[in-house]
Amino acid sequence: LINNELGYIYTPETRYTFHSYADYGPTWSAYSKQDVEELFLDLSGPVWLPVQQIRDKKEALTYIMPISYANDQVMTAAVFQVSEDTLMKIAGASLPSSDSQFLIADHYNNILYSSTGDMDSMPDYFWEKLADTGSGSPVTMTLRDGDSIVYRFFSEASDLQYICVIDYEEIVSPIYTLQTAFLIGIFVVILLGGVAICIFMKRNYGPIRSLSRIS
Repeated sequence: LINNELGYIYTPETRYTFHSYADYGPTWSAYSKQDVEELFLDLSGPVWLPVQQIRDKKEALTYIMPISYANDQVMTAAVFQVSEDTLMKIAGASLPSSDSQFLIADHYNNILYSSTGDMDSMPDYFWEKLADTGSGSPVTMTLRDGDSIVYRFFSEASDLQYICVIDYEEIVSPIYTLQTAFLIGIFVVILLGGVAICIFMKRNYGPIRSLSRIS
């Protein structure tokens, strides 16, 4: 819990000043001591921090939720950390295979989490194409690894967006397989039908041919 009025951060274990938290608290690997202090002092609204290692612990996604304000400044805020293991379980339940990618981004299109560990920003055209479609609508685009089908869903509880990037072949391959099986089936039916007709005609033409010889 952050208390900007008193300059303290409260954790289940102890109480820190902003400065001591930057030195000893469960802070973020990508932030310097000065960054941590400025983050708390300049807090003016909700903040999402990308997945990164928390001091001496596993990696986690961090959300800082303001609780009270005074003169447009956050006075108190709660800090929530979601472990990467939890995010991986969500990704595993959302994707058809490990070859796909699950992304979490904020409303500024900053990548907060990637199931593949690739936290590089997506190109501008990626977000431009998504902007033209509604939530849950598939978009086909060419990315670094080839053609992909992309789905984006917006969170109803926060400003997050969840994005699934699925290899194009992974989706269309089963369709092609079914299509091929269907065409082969039709060919076999036509072939068997043709053979049956030939046998039927040959068998029924025998008596007619005998009569024609007699006459």
